[in-house]
Amino acid sequence: MVNNPQQIKLGPFVWQIEAPFAQSPIPLVLWKICIIFLLTYAAFRIVYPDLGRFADSVVAVLGFIAIFLYLKPMHKDIGLWLLLSALLIHFFVWSIGTLQQPDLIKGDPDFRNLARLYIFIPIAVWLAGSTRNTFYFWTTASIGLVLATFWLGGVDHWMRGLEGKRVDFEIHNAQHAGVLLGILFLGIVAMSKRIILGDGNRIWRVVFWAIALIFSLVGVVVTQTRAVWLGVVVALVGIAIAVLLFNKKRLWQKRSKHVLFISIIFITLAICVGWVAKDAVQTRIAAENQVVQKVISDGMDDVPFTSIGVRLHSWVIALDWIEKRPILGWGGNKGGFVLAETKELPQWVRERFGHLHNSYLELLVSYGLIGLFVVLISWSWVVYASYRAWRAKVLPNDVATFGVGFMVFWVIVNFFESYVIYWSGNLVLGLIFGGFYTHYLKWKYKDVVLHKIKATAS
Repeated sequence: MVNNPQQIKLGPFVWQIEAPFAQSPIPLVLWKICIIFLLTYAAFRIVYPDLGRFADSVVAVLGFIAIFLYLKPMHKDIGLWLLLSALLIHFFVWSIGTLQQPDLIKGDPDFRNLARLYIFIPIAVWLAGSTRNTFYFWTTASIGLVLATFWLGGVDHWMRGLEGKRVDFEIHNAQHAGVLLGILFLGIVAMSKRIILGDGNRIWRVVFWAIALIFSLVGVVVTQTRAVWLGVVVALVGIAIAVLLFNKKRLWQKRSKHVLFISIIFITLAICVGWVAKDAVQTRIAAENQVVQKVISDGMDDVPFTSIGVRLHSWVIALDWIEKRPILGWGGNKGGFVLAETKELPQWVRERFGHLHNSYLELLVSYGLIGLFVVLISWSWVVYASYRAWRAKVLPNDVATFGVGFMVFWVIVNFFESYVIYWSGNLVLGLIFGGFYTHYLKWKYKDVVLHKIKATAS
């Protein structure tokens, strides 16, 4: 039957190729090459950046080639049109900038900055519409992150973190390490039922779940990133609401005791870890209280350049530049340029920081309102596409629950760090959005491809 998925065996992995991908003429060798590079990208992007970058380039290039040669129904996909819009905006901003401000915009347009935000499209193709493949992909990335904390940072980072010091595990900096560990924690929470109640020995699954949960939560605590803490707390509320909404019909059935049991374990673990780390949390939160109070009482006058102070100064400066070119911005990756050109800032701030500590302001400065609009519409499109897949019962409830928590978390943390211009943001969007979008592609194009096959057969 045409609806049956095909399988590709690669060592311990059995890769499911769901319709419509199973019915496409994509060569088997191309599938195998891209699956290998996809898992390489997930496993090594943090630990071995050069290998990870090469792998993601292969996945992206061959993915778009496969779309245009073998998946013609996808040519009208909204995600591709949004990618094209982003590239056209980048070229238009660059062209106008070279005419109006040739001293600011030099060289050829570099499309990679915006294009990388759409790597989730080819990743979704190679995940082939399969929930199993998505979990292979996410699990591989999770293992890579865990190993990176030991391989790059070492046990010493964990020990210093448990002593109350801020650590980053040598993963760029503490903000980036914290956001990755925060997403891992939210994923474990959202998919607790799948992890604990799956096939195999229940006791060992509970032990594995508890270790993974404690590990990720401790990682979030020791990176001491306030924005991540805020994002995690609000995201947990979102996850709780999603669980109630998705399970409201079964809430009072007997099986709900499993949800209650898992909730009790989670709350107990969270309280224990919170008690151990309470001193670090209190110290980190209290560190900037005086700065916040000063801003409230006196405004921005004489605000010191502490962690929050640098952000506030950066945001005020960014708003001044945005006001001058609100529609088209100043050209790609101009956040660092804005800070460097602001003589009122201390020299050490201008030299040390090459970004505005806010993804939305970063996009406004670089690409204006039109660029920010396209990126936010793209994120909204993935959310809507995932919702359609969930409504069609293609996207599982627990994955959808994780999606709710992730989007709440992602929107919040990007107010305090410019993740969209860094490799970490590209990695996150590729991993998470790719996993969601593949389910949408499975639902959206299944009937289209089947229709064409039947028409040809008749």
